[in-house]
Amino acid sequence: MRIMLIPLLALVGLTGCAREGGLVRVDDQRQNVNRWTIQTMDDESVANAVITQHTLYPYHFAANSAVLNELGERDVKILAQHYSRYPGEINLRRGREDQGMYDARVQNVTRALVAMGVDQGSLRIVDKVPGGDGVSSERALEVLSRSMMANQSSESGSSTSQGDSADRTDRGNRNTNDKGTQR
Repeated sequence: MRIMLIPLLALVGLTGCAREGGLVRVDDQRQNVNRWTIQTMDDESVANAVITQHTLYPYHFAANSAVLNELGERDVKILAQHYSRYPGEINLRRGREDQGMYDARVQNVTRALVAMGVDQGSLRIVDKVPGGDGVSSERALEVLSRSMMANQSSESGSSTSQGDSADRTDRGNRNTNDKGTQR
């Protein structure tokens, strides 16, 4: 009898603590705040990435169309919020579409940005890669060559004794067998 009484009392005690909707866990009370915090951080990260890249691609448009898709609308809205305060360029990458379709896309993006408060005079839409034009291959090779020459000259001036000992060690290794004994 006593064994049955303890669980029964525990059950009565738990129901006395319940609200109209039942028990509410502490975790459930914080769930909305946690969800909002994560969503806000994600939104800021996405906005920073879109602004940094400031590039729209063909996949931002409905297939074979100048109409922005949902992703394109989101990114244009983010860019509009930024470029309404800070003038600059937006890259609109040209895909395989013909010139007429590309021009229609430029016009559509321009119209959308202006409608969202961007001054058309402070905005340029160009066909560039996100990181800028970069450097030519010839220029990159020239810079690399100069860098390598500078490293070689600094190493030869400060480490001749190390080079000599490394050379002797290498020669010594050639005169030993697999077990490390002299041949």
